[in-house]
Amino acid sequence: MRRGNNNFRNNKTLPKWIVVWWWIAIISATPLYLRLLWEQTLLTWKRGLQNVGWTLIHNHMEFLIIGLIGYLLILTWIPSTGVYLLVKRRRPTKSTVFYFAIPLVFIALGLVPYDFWAYLGGIKWYWRINLWHNTIAKIVRYEQNTTNHRNHWLADFGGGI
Repeated sequence: MRRGNNNFRNNKTLPKWIVVWWWIAIISATPLYLRLLWEQTLLTWKRGLQNVGWTLIHNHMEFLIIGLIGYLLILTWIPSTGVYLLVKRRRPTKSTVFYFAIPLVFIALGLVPYDFWAYLGGIKWYWRINLWHNTIAKIVRYEQNTTNHRNHWLADFGGGI
């Protein structure tokens, strides 16, 4: 006689098609994640703030496309597999938890802000805010100067439209 709740079966971890889907997603997304993580951490800590992904977009577009497809596969794999396990009433095993943990770590690392990684490397995050503020200030000064020049020109030549 069996003990416990028989609502959940534990005869198999995951079907082969789900595992193949997982491997395709992980293999295609891993290079993109590693590249972006490297740019956000080690390269930033060594050479200062970066335009993360700029080289990737301009020089290695196929690398980016394959990585984004892998990312989309990961994002679709997690809920699909979760629903599958619930519908089939399968109890998660250690390997199933591992299959869920790796994509969740990928997603969590992708959501960490770049300023946080830079701060961990000793780069002050407020520098970027000051840079942004100075850029906006320059644009405003430029607009004010061009408006003043235009008004002087219009006054000198008597005009308007």
